[in-house]
Amino acid sequence: MRICKMVQSALYKSCNFYVNDNGVLTGEGERAFGCIRNGAILGAGALSLGIPLGGIVEGLDFLDDMTGCDNIVNFGVLETIGGLDTILNLLH
Repeated sequence: MRICKMVQSALYKSCNFYVNDNGVLTGEGERAFGCIRNGAILGAGALSLGIPLGGIVEGLDFLDDMTGCDNIVNFGVLETIGGLDTILNLLH
């Protein structure tokens, strides 16, 4: 729940949707965790290749429907939570 609250501003739904009262991820929380982790890894890789953040966000948004990750993360507001590096560090 602590990590969810740190990234809440980038999530489309509240942390209560993703994390049970006992701190265990819901089924949607597990899906969201995978989507966030994979998006952050792809984004960090793209950044290291010199792709600008705007292009990365467009690419991740494009992949949302195909990966089943639509309506979980608003990657356009990543900078409000510190960006891709912050997310990757939180998920270790």
